[in-house]
Amino acid sequence: MKRLNGVTATFLLLALLLSATSAVLVFFLHIPADARLHPLTYFQAYGAAELLLVGLGLVLAALVTFLLYRQGKNDEPKAGRVAWAISIVALVVGILGLLAMPRYMFFVGIFLIGACLSFSARQSRVPRTERPPASRAVTIPR
Repeated sequence: MKRLNGVTATFLLLALLLSATSAVLVFFLHIPADARLHPLTYFQAYGAAELLLVGLGLVLAALVTFLLYRQGKNDEPKAGRVAWAISIVALVVGILGLLAMPRYMFFVGIFLIGACLSFSARQSRVPRTERPPASRAVTIPR
């Protein structure tokens, strides 16, 4: 499998688009509570910390995209521990964010978990006879 399947690619695209959109909107969206008295954007109010949180979602989504692409290119049957771990970290940060500000990280985590699930499900449906051997060892003919 050289490419990601459509469902996996859709989940990854949604995670990347949500993260990129959030990164841009930090500079333009005003905080609703103080908009009438003294309008501040999220970046003006929270500074680099907000930008770092938004950037974290973008970095995690890009990293999972790269890892799943590499797993597919190498014909690995599962998403891989690192991709799962990064997706779970994004989801945990998102759950913690439900209590505070970065609510968008929750959806990024959900999309990344969905991408890992769909990748693993797609790969497990391919019969073993159609898969090339997992070993890349070179045999020397006698």
